Amino acid sequence: MTPRVFFIITLLIAAIIFMIPASIVIVADPFFIFHKKFSAEIGFDGTDRYQNAGLINSFLEDPAERFDTIILGTSMSQNFPVSAFKNDFGRNALKLTLSGGRAKDLETIARKAIATGRVRRVVWEVFISFADEDPDAVNRRSPLPQFLYNDTPVDNWRYVFNNDVFEKAFKIIRAQVLTWKKVDRHPLDALYTWENDAQFAKFNAPDNLKKLRRNLRSVDLPIHPSPPDGIRNAFPNLRENLLPVLRENPDIEFLLFFPPISHYAYAEYGNEKFWLEMLMRRKLLEVTRDLKNVRVFAFDLDEGISDTLRHYLDPEHYRPWVNANMAQSMLKPDHILTADGWTSYTRALIDKVNAFARKFLASDP
Repeated sequence: MTPRVFFIITLLIAAIIFMIPASIVIVADPFFIFHKKFSAEIGFDGTDRYQNAGLINSFLEDPAERFDTIILGTSMSQNFPVSAFKNDFGRNALKLTLSGGRAKDLETIARKAIATGRVRRVVWEVFISFADEDPDAVNRRSPLPQFLYNDTPVDNWRYVFNNDVFEKAFKIIRAQVLTWKKVDRHPLDALYTWENDAQFAKFNAPDNLKKLRRNLRSVDLPIHPSPPDGIRNAFPNLRENLLPVLRENPDIEFLLFFPPISHYAYAEYGNEKFWLEMLMRRKLLEVTRDLKNVRVFAFDLDEGISDTLRHYLDPEHYRPWVNANMAQSMLKPDHILTADGWTSYTRALIDKVNAFARKFLASDP
């Protein structure tokens, strides 16, 4: 065997060995980037950064799946019952939430989903990251794989030759061939949902409540009835990551909502951060006033939810049934907030937050 032939054979063997893992990824496709033939039979993965791109590619874009509603938001939106939107709208809802997602991250997912031409309604959580100063800020700890959300399919080589993706693909292939080895994946309706009774109990344990009271005593309270002097009122995340999507899609209905974090969380924010959040909300209401395809909902004022810590596993994350209540309210529609109602809404919220803080601190045994 000549050196040249030996080199060619070695190169071919190396190429075959190199392509075997890539072939397994393409065939199994655990996140549905290319197809849903095998993985959909087993279930769905909780890795939202990758999974959402595949849900858009293989489910939202498929007319046979009849999806026309998407749900966008952070971990506080993961417990929305998609069946509620399905029953009311007559078609299917797809959850594309992103734990820890920033405003820019959510815009990226929204644009990719809307580009399919299938979306008619968007349920979109608007939270504190929309009050940030940097419109390009993303979640650095768990970044989106941007190559799965752009318009350059050739970039998908990073998915095909990804070791973590290969491991998931191999498990799926093994499960198809050796059915006794099950893969822990989720049904689509329950995707991304969470519940943790132990964590709720831990947060509300006496020792932790004492710690929360100590934290609150270090905050400058009460929340003032008007914003601090010199506080900024420019919110570039609204201008760059939300408003363009709303304006560019007048035929899509957008249901924007402010999640009902606890009154403790608002008190812990302190005066400036609280008012940044409220001024961001006022700005959103002002810039969407004339958009007929947009409605905004707020859920902070209901008795027995935000003022009750046992419904929270930390200052912001609430029990799953709260999401179900919000879904019902948005479908009525109820809890709508307008620019004209912002002042009375904010005054009522300040009164409730300050009343909660006084009662909470006074209850220290």
